[in-house]
Amino acid sequence: MPRLGWLLCGCFLATGSLLIAQDVAVSPPQKVNSGAAQFTVLGNTREGLLVHYHLRGQHVLYAFYPSMQLRWKKNLSLRERQADIRKVLLSDDSLTVLYSLSSRGQVLLYGARFALKPEQPVRTVLLDTLASNVLVTSPALEVRQPPDEQHVVIWFEDVAFSLNKRIYLSCYDQQLRRIWKQSLVLELLSDPEVIEASADSSGHVLLTAGDRRNRMSQQAFPYRRLLLLHVRGRDPVHSLTIDADHLMLSPCLMKRVHDGRRVLLSGLYLQSGAREAGGYYFLVYDTSTDSLVVRSYVGHTAEGSTEGGRTSRPSAFSAYRPVELVPTRSGGALLICEAQDVSTEMYPNPAFGTFGMTTGFAVSYFHFDDVSVVAFRPDGQPEWRKVLRKRQSTEGDGGYYSSIAVMIAPEKLYFLFNDFTPGTTVTTAYSLDAAGNVERNQLFNAERMGLWPVMRQGRQVSQNEMMVPSLKKNYLQFVRIRF
Repeated sequence: MPRLGWLLCGCFLATGSLLIAQDVAVSPPQKVNSGAAQFTVLGNTREGLLVHYHLRGQHVLYAFYPSMQLRWKKNLSLRERQADIRKVLLSDDSLTVLYSLSSRGQVLLYGARFALKPEQPVRTVLLDTLASNVLVTSPALEVRQPPDEQHVVIWFEDVAFSLNKRIYLSCYDQQLRRIWKQSLVLELLSDPEVIEASADSSGHVLLTAGDRRNRMSQQAFPYRRLLLLHVRGRDPVHSLTIDADHLMLSPCLMKRVHDGRRVLLSGLYLQSGAREAGGYYFLVYDTSTDSLVVRSYVGHTAEGSTEGGRTSRPSAFSAYRPVELVPTRSGGALLICEAQDVSTEMYPNPAFGTFGMTTGFAVSYFHFDDVSVVAFRPDGQPEWRKVLRKRQSTEGDGGYYSSIAVMIAPEKLYFLFNDFTPGTTVTTAYSLDAAGNVERNQLFNAERMGLWPVMRQGRQVSQNEMMVPSLKKNYLQFVRIRF
C-alpha cells in the first residue's frame, strides 16, 4: 500500500522468526461473471478492507471486516453512462476516480471524489483534454500516487507521439487541484517509451524512459539506453541519459529512499548479440545535484542458472524479469527478478481430403520459474545473492494464477506463490531475511479449501498482512494471510 511504503521499506531488519501463517481468513464466495478479472486492493479504511474489482467495464467495490466477512458491495457508477473509468485511488480516506469521456468532439479526463461508501461523487473536476478529436483513439493513461498520497502524477502520449515524441505530464494535489503541467519532448531518444514516474513530497517528478531497439519486438531487453528527466514543476527540466557500449537493457525499477533525496534504479542488462548471461545494473540518482552518484553493472553467477528442464526454452539468465526493488535501511536495495517465458507446442493432424490439406493447432505454455534476489550495498556492489527455486507452468491462461506476491514485513521478506504439484495446488511461501537466510514452508492447501489464489494481484495491507483474491469457477473470494 502507498501509505505503508516508506515505513515497510525502512523496516527491513536482520532479525529472525519462523515463517508460519498465524491466521488465514477467507471471505464468503461471491458469484461473478466469467473472465480474467483485475483487482486492486486499495487498503485499510474506516469502512474496512477495500477492494476494487474490474471486469469488462464492470467496476465493483467490496468492503470487508477484519474477519473477512463482507460489509458491503457497491457498483461504482458515474453520472455519465459513457464514462470510461481509468483508475481508482484511495487518498485521505476517500476515493478518487479518474475517467475519460467523449464530449463535443474531444476526449476529456475527469476526476471524481467519492465518500468511502460511494453513492454519488462528492465533487467532479475536469482535469485535462486527452485528445481534441473523438475519431482518434483515446491515448493510454498512466497514473501514479506517491507513498505519502500527497500528489497524483498523470502522463499520456500525444496523438502524434511517433512523430513528435511529445508527452504531457501533470501533477495534482489530493483535492485534484493541478499544481503544474509540462509538455515534454523526448528528443534525446530515437524511439522513446515512458517506463515510470515518481513524485516526492514537493511535487517534483522523476521520469524514466527507454530508447527501444525494435518496437515490434517484445524481448526482455528492449532498450539501448535510458533517459532520466527531473521535472521541478514549470522550471526547466534536467535530463540525463544512461547507456553503456554494446549493452541491451531491461525496463528499470525505481524507488525513492526514505531521505527523499536519492532515487534507486535497477534492472537487468544483456551483452548485445548474446543470448544469455549478462547481469544486473544498479544506479543511484541524487536529486539535489541531478547526477548519478552510483553506477554499477554486476554479472550473473552460476547460482542464478535454472536447474534442468529448460532444454528447449531460454535459460533463466535471459528469462529473468525485474519485478520488485526494495530499498534497505543501509542505503542499498534488494532487486527481485523472476524467470518468465512462453513456449509454444504445435499439434498437427494427419493430412485429409483429396488435396492433402493438414490441420492443427498451437498451445502456449506460460512459465514462471525461479526467483532471483540480489542484495546491493550502497556503493552498488552485491552483498549476497539467492535463488528461490520454483516451477509454474500453465496452459493458455497468460499465467493468471502464476508468479508471486511479495510482502515486506518488519523482519523478513515473504514470497507467496501457488505450488502446482500434480493433482493439487498448495499455497507456499519463502522467507528471506536481511542476511540472506531462506526458509520454505507450505501455508495452506488451496485445492482442499476450494481456492485458486491470483497471487500476482495480491497486495500488502499492513506490516504483517497480505490480501490475495481467489477466482475459481466464477466464484470470487479474498484470502487474508497474517504472519
